[in-house]
Amino acid sequence: MKRFLLSSISALMAAAMAVLPATAATTLDGIIVSVDTGIMLLSDNAYTGIAQLDFGGTSASYPALKRSAAVLQVKLADDSAYAALKTSVLQVDATITPAATTGTQTINKAAGTINVPINVSTIYITNSLVTTNSLVFVMQRAADTTGRITSAVPTTGLITIATVTNTATASVGFFVVNP
Repeated sequence: MKRFLLSSISALMAAAMAVLPATAATTLDGIIVSVDTGIMLLSDNAYTGIAQLDFGGTSASYPALKRSAAVLQVKLADDSAYAALKTSVLQVDATITPAATTGTQTINKAAGTINVPINVSTIYITNSLVTTNSLVFVMQRAADTTGRITSAVPTTGLITIATVTNTATASVGFFVVNP
C-alpha cells in the first residue's frame, strides 16, 4: 500500500495517476479538501456535494453511504435497498429529566425520560419527531409493585402514556423509531 502526503490538487491527481491501472479513467471527478484543521470535505469538482460513497464495489453485494438532504443512509451500493449497520453501541441524542421534575414534558429528541407523579394515570410527551407511524418503546425505569405502563400511543407530535396509578413517582424511559 502506498501512502502520499499531498499539498495540492495537482499533486493528488499526479499521485492517483501513478497508481491507477492503465485501463482506468484518466480524470478525477471528486475531491477531498481540508476545510479546517482536522475537517475534510468530500465533494464533486463543482462543490455541489456527493450523492453516495461506495465501499468495495457498485453492486448489491457492497455497502454504501448515501446522502439524502441532511440524512445519511446506509444503502446497498446499487441503491436497490437499505443495508445493515452493525455497531456495539447505539447512542442517540436524549434528555434525562431530573427526578424532581414530574409531569408532562416537551422532549424533541429520539430518547429520554419523564417522571410520572403519584396517582397520575395518563402523561404526555410532546415530541416533534413523533408521527402516527412512529414506533415508540417505553419502559418503567424503577421497580414499583403498584404502577405499570399499559400503553404508549403515538400521534403527530405527541406520545400519550397510560399507566396503572402508581403510589410513588415513577421514571419512564422512551425511545422513538421512525420507519
